[in-house]
Amino acid sequence: MQNPYELLGLSQTATESEIRLRFRELIATAASDTVRFEALKAAFDTLKDPDSRHLVDVRLAAEAAADKTAHFSRTQMGSASSPPPAPTSGAIMTGQAAEQANRTMAFQLAPCALCGTPAVIGEGFCTRCGLQSGSKAGPMPGTHSGPELHLQSGQTFKLAGTVTIGRDAAGITLPDASVSRLHATITVDNAGNVSVTEAGSTNGTLLDGQLLRKGVSVFAQNGSTVQFGAIKGTLVIPVSARAGALPATPEVKPLAVAAAGDRRATLLAKDGRVIPITDTVFTVGRRPGNLLCITDDQFISGMHAELVWRNGETFVVDKNSTNGTFVNDQKLTPGSEMIVNNGDRVKFGATTYLFRGPENA
Repeated sequence: MQNPYELLGLSQTATESEIRLRFRELIATAASDTVRFEALKAAFDTLKDPDSRHLVDVRLAAEAAADKTAHFSRTQMGSASSPPPAPTSGAIMTGQAAEQANRTMAFQLAPCALCGTPAVIGEGFCTRCGLQSGSKAGPMPGTHSGPELHLQSGQTFKLAGTVTIGRDAAGITLPDASVSRLHATITVDNAGNVSVTEAGSTNGTLLDGQLLRKGVSVFAQNGSTVQFGAIKGTLVIPVSARAGALPATPEVKPLAVAAAGDRRATLLAKDGRVIPITDTVFTVGRRPGNLLCITDDQFISGMHAELVWRNGETFVVDKNSTNGTFVNDQKLTPGSEMIVNNGDRVKFGATTYLFRGPENA
């Protein structure tokens, strides 16, 4: 597999904006070369996706480690035919060689203690979430009979009061690119009940597979699954920690429905599916956190567009997507918005929907 960094002429430290800029520069001169265009597009798609890019970084690190091992082996074989050194210097060289052999031994992969993704042993840190090798973010020693958050990676956190969760959070810090600085909160009330609240993160919070809305607290059960961006875990809530029955989570009407007289606007897909637009800001893209997640279209960006309900009208907003957002075949300028009316065709990448206003839903 060709190195996507080399194909785009970038270093492994390139930022997302640098990757996008470089891709646009290169395809401008490759439009007539289908093979080169497809290769550049594949490299760009790989590097703009955090998970795919991480796997590339792991592979390159592994290859570098293997090259070091091969170089050391050749060096040792070459020195075997050399005249034996003096006893004193020979003893010194033997110790140095042994130390170098330990450093350049064949690479091995082990899951990161925080995010669980493969990392090369000896690199010193996880190339995805940045956790230092040997670092631990688990609970303090001792037993704890209250609620706990168990991450899929094996880390465990005890919960009490309101605990903030995020990349820069004071409560539970998850240094992963998919996690927002302040992603969500978990609250344990005086009765021992546990609720999860989405704090307006980029990639969303899931509780038992359901995407939470910003600012809405939802009660969890013992064994409930929770996901912050790409970080997954399970809530353990001992019965002894709860003083009574779990209160019911109040039903929350989507804001767009209430604002439209309890009638929601919809998107009609080509296969007949009817997709209700359930929020005043309805996100569309490839990433799992989007309210409309499109994974079968290679031309969809991670965060592609939004449908926004404002002052009784619906607007489509392009979120600087790579392949564009269209209303009735008219392409939006990246970052701009346009009113959509009942019967308009809205296309994200290569996927087209028919928009139906709330009065016709």
